[in-house]
Amino acid sequence: MNENPTPSSGRAAGRVALISGAAQGMGASHARALAAAGASVMIGDLQEEAGTALAEEINAAVGRQAATFTPLNVTDLEAWTAAVGHCVREFGTLDAQVNNAGIYTPGTVEEASVEDWTRTLDFGPDGIRVNSIHPGSVETPLTAGLKRGFGQVPAGRAAQVEEISSLVLYPASDESRFVSGTSIATDGGKTAGNTLRQGA
Repeated sequence: MNENPTPSSGRAAGRVALISGAAQGMGASHARALAAAGASVMIGDLQEEAGTALAEEINAAVGRQAATFTPLNVTDLEAWTAAVGHCVREFGTLDAQVNNAGIYTPGTVEEASVEDWTRTLDFGPDGIRVNSIHPGSVETPLTAGLKRGFGQVPAGRAAQVEEISSLVLYPASDESRFVSGTSIATDGGKTAGNTLRQGA
């Protein structure tokens, strides 16, 4: 178990979060933001080299052992069990789980196979509070090659990963202890803007 003292101040001081898909993109940004706010983070991902490097970067930046990598395939229940166990052994507890891992599956809903759905659905361990964040178009390595239009996005652009991370910090902290069952769209107004389309 990590014997390093945890910070006594910060929005997420003393909290422990397990983040899936955390080696790059939004997940890496979430890990940096949470650690900077006083949390300890378990970086779960299939990319061991990138995830380990990120943990070292975060630890150097915050001056403590705030981040550790664990291998995690989100489609494998045993991998989840192992990741949670690693987190508890390393940091003593688990307070927040950020189901960030994403995959890209081309085609429509009608064309999706059972295997596609199994890969897409990310089910983690049960929690006391469940809140969801729904990002719109975000600039990440996963979306770098996609052609995107912003005609229905009032903000007129894609989000930067830090703009999503600042919101992830809230449900992972004690500030949200009375918030559960909430869905938050972070899409530059696209959801609201769609109601303004002609004929909508």
